[in-house]
Amino acid sequence: MHTIGNHLGKEILDIKIDYSKFELIDFYIKESKDINPSTTKIKTQISYLTNGINFSKEAYVSLNYANQGSGFPELRGEECGSWYLMQLSLRTILFD
Repeated sequence: MHTIGNHLGKEILDIKIDYSKFELIDFYIKESKDINPSTTKIKTQISYLTNGINFSKEAYVSLNYANQGSGFPELRGEECGSWYLMQLSLRTILFD
């Protein structure tokens, strides 16, 4: 979500920097749960390679349905909205 409202080039650069040391091997969705009308929490099993070490772990990822311009939550299905990955929900991968 930290990229909402940023110039597309900046968004791509930020994401590239954050995830450049990770190579996704495999993932699958184990379950999903609607938290509220604009948020879904997804339980995944993810395998990735970083620094030559293979990791496999369960991770929760949160998606928000938000206004494409303002980033404010919208009810899912509203025309002006889109699904966004909440960046902080990937902390299990980035920092564990």
